[in-house]
Amino acid sequence: MDSIETNQSMAGVLKFKTLLNPRLRSLSGHINRHLASHYGEEFGMWYVIEYPKAGGTWLTHMVADYLALPFPQHSLLPVTFKAVLQAHWKYTPGLKRVFYLVRDGRDSMVSLYYMRMRSIRRGYYQHDLKYRRQYQKLYGPNFDPFDIYRNLPKFIEQEMRYPQGCRINWPDHVRQWWHPEHPDRYCLKYEDLLSNPFVTLLKGFKSFLQVDVDEEQIRNTISRYEFERISGRKRGEVDNDSFLRSGTAGDWVQHFSVEAQEVFDYYARDVLEELGYGLAHNSAHQADRG
Repeated sequence: MDSIETNQSMAGVLKFKTLLNPRLRSLSGHINRHLASHYGEEFGMWYVIEYPKAGGTWLTHMVADYLALPFPQHSLLPVTFKAVLQAHWKYTPGLKRVFYLVRDGRDSMVSLYYMRMRSIRRGYYQHDLKYRRQYQKLYGPNFDPFDIYRNLPKFIEQEMRYPQGCRINWPDHVRQWWHPEHPDRYCLKYEDLLSNPFVTLLKGFKSFLQVDVDEEQIRNTISRYEFERISGRKRGEVDNDSFLRSGTAGDWVQHFSVEAQEVFDYYARDVLEELGYGLAHNSAHQADRG
């Protein structure tokens, strides 16, 4: 009898956590944005701002590691101490020491799609169930979550018109934040961080720190957070069930149809061009699809 009561009690606690934790994290995020805007300098905050799935977790770990500051990831309570915060906030005035990380939005869409489908299969939190209902309504009750090629055009359309996980869509997020001339902001690309992490990080720290940057320490930080070390896979080895899916750039060409590219271009072509990302369709892959 005691074991039954214990199991029931544990089940109740687990259900309570699944309901409460996401709400606490959301509330904490809203409060953190307000605190950062008004008291961030008092606390000595640093920030990594990104649209979802741009590589911000990786960058935040490295910034926090180099500065020897905490990275309060998924905090259930507001952060009122010196730390490095990662956020998807729309433009927030008053922030200093901001690393704004941008990634080719097409790659972000692919990564975001796989993350949402993992959420549906997990079915643990309330937002998992919300996404399941939402995509069953969008695609039909028996849709195949693994058929990204067929599903991606509607997914992109929905994220552009009704963004989730971020209050604004990818092109608007970039338009608000991508101003490399801003003195309190270091704008960098995920692709540059991949190809030359040392130079990219070095420039960022030099733009904010008033003391000499320790180049050896930057190299050690980069080594600690190499994709191979933290994922157990070589970069480019794909695991669609992992938060660290592939660690590469340009993977969108394997997933975008002509229709998906047309939808994305309709909303974001000007931003792709401004950032210097190519616009060509992946015609060979599309031809293989027929």
